[in-house]
Amino acid sequence: MADDGDMANPGMPLLTVEQAGTLQVSTTVSETEIGALRKGAKAQVQVKAIQKNLDAVITEISPSAQMTGGQYVVKMAITGDKTGLYSGMYVQVFIPVDKPVQANSSANVVIPAKALVHKDELVGLYTVSANNTAILRWVRTGKTVGDQVEILSGLAAGEGYVLEAASPLYNGAPLQIKK
Repeated sequence: MADDGDMANPGMPLLTVEQAGTLQVSTTVSETEIGALRKGAKAQVQVKAIQKNLDAVITEISPSAQMTGGQYVVKMAITGDKTGLYSGMYVQVFIPVDKPVQANSSANVVIPAKALVHKDELVGLYTVSANNTAILRWVRTGKTVGDQVEILSGLAAGEGYVLEAASPLYNGAPLQIKK
């Protein structure tokens, strides 16, 4: 990263060293979430390029966010089969944490991805009306973990939706409810 004659600046890397066989994931976590993480905690790493989910363990949590704008650097060691995994691949990291539910927060709504309907850039799902007919409702989605998708708005907790249908759905289509 540095050439002959370059000035060395504090905090700027001069070189990068890679070691075959030992891979780690480096990510950032916001200051509102860093308190829930602990060294040694397990995490899940999803590598879309090779269609793999891998286990990881948190090995380092940066004690300062001074140079990262309120984001704390968290490093994780990847465990298990690393076949097809190369340095520099992009991953999604999922770290399960126990969070206390705040009195003023709304409950997270999570549904199977197969219930969603995609039309151009819009995402929706069919809900059940009072007279058991299908109604297409547009929703805003959040995180996807495996085959589960978080619904940020457009569907309330406990509200019914159509998971699958025997024939194509449309607004006003009559439904037979099976639980």
